[in-house]
Amino acid sequence: MASEQVTIDELLDVQQDVSQEILKLISNHKKDSAERKSQAGYHKIKAKTLNEKWSIIKANDEIIRKSGGLPENHEYFTFFNDIRSTVLKFQEAINKDAECLSKKTAKLEDGQRQQPSLDLQSTKVEDGQREQPSVEPKVIALCRRQKAMIASLYRTLQQPMEQTVMELTRNLWSQIQEVHFRLYEEVEIPENNGYDTKNYLPAPSCA
Repeated sequence: MASEQVTIDELLDVQQDVSQEILKLISNHKKDSAERKSQAGYHKIKAKTLNEKWSIIKANDEIIRKSGGLPENHEYFTFFNDIRSTVLKFQEAINKDAECLSKKTAKLEDGQRQQPSLDLQSTKVEDGQREQPSVEPKVIALCRRQKAMIASLYRTLQQPMEQTVMELTRNLWSQIQEVHFRLYEEVEIPENNGYDTKNYLPAPSCA
């Protein structure tokens, strides 16, 4: 029982970490200029990132609720309702902005419609220059989450393989892989930025 409680505590920490990433995503969206929001693919990328993070929170929430390890009046449930409301409002705002942009784009002539492809290229340079200083904190946060998930996975594997344990095992391994692939997608040469693959490679595969 103590082992399960540790796992729930770690999942609560992950929930907090991911929710902070969502709030940062929303904050950055508000700071972005109208020009940048009009660039091709902007809303699609924002929506994809939001959905990925929200999927992690929902999956962990299901595990937390099934465990029965938290009292009904635990502050976590208020936290979950708040972040869910925030996500839904942001999803609605992104969809509305994307719809407005689509209507404006439809009115442009062919030559003007192709211009965002050039802007997108310059945006990548701008993003690289602006996001470079935050690479290290991002790697630290992702590594911390993955380490917590691996520790939970090893403890879970020590328990009898009942249905609920197997579901938890698959979910934990899925999250460990998600962090690993995300590091290689978002960070150039993660090993040079603090990611130690020794923490990931020995983890038992649960596919």
